[in-house]
Amino acid sequence: MLRSCMLVLGFALAVTASVAAQDKKAAKFDPAKLPGTYSFEEGVKNGEKVPADHLKGMSLIVTKDMMTMKTTDGDFVFKYTVDATKSPVALDLEITEGPVGKGSKSKGIIALEGSTLKIAYNPMEGAAPKDFDANKGTDAHSFTLKKMEPKKK
Repeated sequence: MLRSCMLVLGFALAVTASVAAQDKKAAKFDPAKLPGTYSFEEGVKNGEKVPADHLKGMSLIVTKDMMTMKTTDGDFVFKYTVDATKSPVALDLEITEGPVGKGSKSKGIIALEGSTLKIAYNPMEGAAPKDFDANKGTDAHSFTLKKMEPKKK
């Protein structure tokens, strides 16, 4: 009887610890820390590495609910939402302004660790990627960005 009680108690503690760990992991992403200006460090599109010279000069400005991607082809403005209850954190994008694609929607994922931002999405309005690899055949795009220090006035 005592052994059974100890087993049940041990199981209950393990489940509680697991749920607490998941809550901490889910709570790790804080959308309030997203706003800022980021530079593009690396990218992969459908398994192909994006050449560094294509990323040079590109930036992403993030506000509470909008992202502006500055490129040599023009600026793309996205309305976005995140769902931090999902793992990985879900990202929904819609182009509201830009040289092309106005009204296009994409599902993706997002992660922010310190000053490193990772975004992966499917530009063809398909399902969100499950990871940040953007392997060949997935049609996914994945980018790693670094938060830039604000310019001192």
